[in-house]
Amino acid sequence: DEYLFGWICPLEVEQEAAMMMLDEEHEPPTKRAGDDNYYVVGSINGHNVVIAGQSSKGNAAAAVVATDMRATFPNIKYILLVGIGGGVPTAKVERGLGRVCLGDIVVAVPSDHHLDVIQYDHGKALAGGKFERVGVLEGPPKVLRNAVQAFFLRRREMRRKKEEDPITANLNRIDKSFPEDLERFGFPGSHRDILFPPDYLHSSREHDCDEVCDIGKAIAFSLTGSSSANQLRPAWSQANPEDHYVRVHRGAIASGEKLLRDAELRDKLSKPNNILCFEMEAVGVINSLPCLVIRGISDYCDSHKNDIWHGYAAATAAAFARQIFSYVLAEDMSVNSRILCRRAVVTEELKRDVLEIKESLKDSKLSDLYKWLDKPHPLEPRRRHCVLQAERVLGTGADFLKKPELKMWLERDGSNGNGILFCHGEPGAGKSFICSLIIDELRNPKYKTHVAFIYCDYRERSKQTITAILGSLIAQIVSACSTRGRQLAEDWFSKHRRDGIKLENLKFTDILEVLVQLLSFIPGRRMAICFDAVDECEGVTFTGLLQVAKRLAKIPHVTLFVTGRSTVLGSMKKVQSMLSLGIVQLTAQVRDIQLYLDFRIDKDVMEKGTDSNTMDDNLRSCILEKLISNANGIFLLPALQIASILEGYNKHRRFKLLEETSSSVKGTFERMMQRIESQDPEMKALAMQTLSWLTFSRQTLNLADLQNALAIESGDTSLNSQNITHVRFIIQSCLGLVGSDPDTTSVGLFHYSIQEFLEQNQQRYFPGGELKIGEQCLTFINFSPFSDEVNRYTRGDDLSRQLLLETPFLKYAAGFWGYHIKDQMNEKVKALLINGPLFSSSRVDYYTGDDYEDDFGIQFPYNVAHLAAFFGSTSCLDILLQNPERPVSLLDSKDGVGRTPLALASREGHLLVIKYLIKHAKVEVNVKDDLGITPLSHAASNGHSAVVEFLLFNGADVTIVSLRELSALSYASERNQLPVAELLLKANGIENVLNLRSMSGRTPLSYAIQGGNRDLVTLLLSDERVDPLSGISKDSPFGKTSVSDAAEKGDESIFRILLQSEKASRGLVIKEDDGATPLKLAARHGHTAIVRLIVERIDVIEDNRTANYFAWTALEYAAMDGHVDMVELLLETQA
Repeated sequence: DEYLFGWICPLEVEQEAAMMMLDEEHEPPTKRAGDDNYYVVGSINGHNVVIAGQSSKGNAAAAVVATDMRATFPNIKYILLVGIGGGVPTAKVERGLGRVCLGDIVVAVPSDHHLDVIQYDHGKALAGGKFERVGVLEGPPKVLRNAVQAFFLRRREMRRKKEEDPITANLNRIDKSFPEDLERFGFPGSHRDILFPPDYLHSSREHDCDEVCDIGKAIAFSLTGSSSANQLRPAWSQANPEDHYVRVHRGAIASGEKLLRDAELRDKLSKPNNILCFEMEAVGVINSLPCLVIRGISDYCDSHKNDIWHGYAAATAAAFARQIFSYVLAEDMSVNSRILCRRAVVTEELKRDVLEIKESLKDSKLSDLYKWLDKPHPLEPRRRHCVLQAERVLGTGADFLKKPELKMWLERDGSNGNGILFCHGEPGAGKSFICSLIIDELRNPKYKTHVAFIYCDYRERSKQTITAILGSLIAQIVSACSTRGRQLAEDWFSKHRRDGIKLENLKFTDILEVLVQLLSFIPGRRMAICFDAVDECEGVTFTGLLQVAKRLAKIPHVTLFVTGRSTVLGSMKKVQSMLSLGIVQLTAQVRDIQLYLDFRIDKDVMEKGTDSNTMDDNLRSCILEKLISNANGIFLLPALQIASILEGYNKHRRFKLLEETSSSVKGTFERMMQRIESQDPEMKALAMQTLSWLTFSRQTLNLADLQNALAIESGDTSLNSQNITHVRFIIQSCLGLVGSDPDTTSVGLFHYSIQEFLEQNQQRYFPGGELKIGEQCLTFINFSPFSDEVNRYTRGDDLSRQLLLETPFLKYAAGFWGYHIKDQMNEKVKALLINGPLFSSSRVDYYTGDDYEDDFGIQFPYNVAHLAAFFGSTSCLDILLQNPERPVSLLDSKDGVGRTPLALASREGHLLVIKYLIKHAKVEVNVKDDLGITPLSHAASNGHSAVVEFLLFNGADVTIVSLRELSALSYASERNQLPVAELLLKANGIENVLNLRSMSGRTPLSYAIQGGNRDLVTLLLSDERVDPLSGISKDSPFGKTSVSDAAEKGDESIFRILLQSEKASRGLVIKEDDGATPLKLAARHGHTAIVRLIVERIDVIEDNRTANYFAWTALEYAAMDGHVDMVELLLETQA
């Protein structure tokens, strides 16, 4: 616990140099399971340090080292990444330091306007071979930045006093009397610091420069940094008396995955941000922990690269790193220790899960399964859990764990207590933190519980579909399943992969059934599933989650913990009639708020220092008293208010900010917006632009997306890289309302409540904001590099789609511009539409990003009319209709799979567009696409009742069937669209397709049964024209009666509904062609409740042995599949 510093060295020579800097070495530590790092632990200047090496180069390897180090040493707060790197001799350095030379040190801290660490190979390629970075990584924390500054101040003072240089003193720790060390780490000599022109290449990698290169071509810059021709001098002569004085440069370090050996590319990449050094590990470490990057320069990133300077460069970097520990104040670290004692760390159980997944990934089939389940948008619940876990202050939530409702739920063994515990509270009450606490509590071995969880997030609504959520749960559960369970998952996946079907194209009820089956293969433990913030899901997803909850809570060994706002309490109570539901209300506790506020104040003291005149006991006491009083059970209020107060630069300013705090959420938001608007004009404009984007954006933006979006100005024809704003200014301008996730680089509003407040007040803060965003999207996709690509694609050339979609913000702009414009229009937007490639190209499928695909993910070409219909923009259609160069027939044209604009608008539910197309373009209503699907079926499948009603009024034919033999009613039943089914049952001609069997042998009624929709089943049975026995047919090996369907599915409530129907109940005695009966099907699948209902009908009990596929009796099937309770029931009833 006492190790707070990590020191990571990628190479062996760097590790050896680091070990020589230790004052003393400690006993080797006991590593956690799964940690493959090699550690040396010791102390430097009173600070305990952990040194770890890498087995290979690169950011990925560095990330693994940092992650495992943090697992074994959970209290590590800071990382020093120390080693060698490639220098940029043409970069500008601080006055008096000449240039970057071999043996110099570069430390990644800002110098003047320069940046910290840049991921140089993560950007975008532009026309003409240009490459732009997409953002910068977070620099070192203030404690380490202050230590670096103290080093420079102290070193200059020591030099003026002619005292021994601290780096030289540290280098002298290397034993020069040992010949191998002297040769390995000694100064190679200035005559070996050879710099060649960028265009002069090394001719042979097998030989050194002195063997194959023309030394006469070598150059060097004077120590003034000037590159004038008369100041060039041979690199190996005129040795400078300062050569042994190790220069330290502050500035930007670029990190990437590829080794750079091209001087021309080096200078090209360096110039925009004045990069001083290139290396290969920083990104991986910075994404794991706060980090200071230190590099000794061993080469010039050119073809002349060799190993001569490796040892000395590693030694100088280590010498500088050692000196940093002389300037980290002990009092800072004592405060830090107090904070670490309060901070939750990644638990043993989470690591166990990760190890289980690693083990399962060794199986290539399971590895492929995980990838399939995670596409197209991984939800990453474990990452979200780790974030909440790290932010949760240790000790908070203790009172909640004592609640009797929770204790009963935690101790539930399948025979008592509540199946679902619903924790509700007002916005900002702390529900997500409580959910993370419950997940960790469940991992306590005493509960013998496996845990799976989902964190719903309003920013991820487009990703968090019900199918994606179920896929994520399956991915978490598979690793805990027995061998039979894993085999079931593999077989399920293999079938769909063979057919080329993606997860998102499966019916959610089918995925749910697979999940239910897998849950029966959890050996020896109960299963707890946690859903957080269900109110943040879209309506369809929320409805699906309710169905999932009903289904899973019926399983004896499965329990569910659900959190949400009090507004969804009514919806949750609806499931109470079906199963046991526990309800507990959450309000923020005074003790938890005080712990959190103390944590934030302690952290602030650590960062700013105790002598900064920003905090004392009186101010702390006043803050605690007022913010706790303001809270009224809402954790969000003190969290936002303490952030604002701590921005004050002295105690007086902080007292004033404290006085201005409000006791209401709305008042707090209004006050924060007032503070934003009172900033200087530049910061205010940046903040309002940022908040506008985050308010109106249709999906989460990452940092690079947002930076490019903010850089767009009206009239631009290309992206101005000089207009890219650093993340610290973006976050700083928003005064606590905006934060970023370092793991995913996503940027978002601090809380869902802020999103709602800004949406409700958008006309006040962002008048015309949505149209402005649409204009910026169009401006971006009209930039010449992108529009040129589309024009080439239109002419039949290859479109470098991958390159374009990897360009930050381009994918968002292409996929969402139409949603922001909708039916709004001004002259600027109209000009961008008419003059851009959208209206001049015949193929513009690129302009909806990835959203327009068929069931197999194949993109098809289509024109601007399809695009307007897809987005629901009548304004775009108006422009088309008024444009004499664009024929009216375009409005009824077909795309690559035969879909017309009307079909697309029907699928998306854009009623205004549909009315426009029918009225102004006289389009065909009953046109089929290549799969035989009509606009009516598209609307019915997606539940657009108003569209269905309008199409029926305008002559839509309900009897048209697709190639799969599905009518509009079949599509509605397949997708559980009850209101649509009610409309269709009243339509003319519906009697002709009421009992239509699809290619798979299913009728609309059997689709409703499979979907588990009781109301829809009741509706269809109430229509006398529906035949519940029509599914059975000699011509279809798949056909079943409705009763057999329900018996196989195991839904007791639906089975009871069918038994109440005289016609449907006749299916109990029907033996299908393959020998299946309702009794056999229910027995085989272990549906005990269904079998009880069947055996109560004495008249249907008979010897069900046949010579067909289902040749065994119900008893034999139950025994074969290990359903003990079922066997006992069948023996008892002699069935």
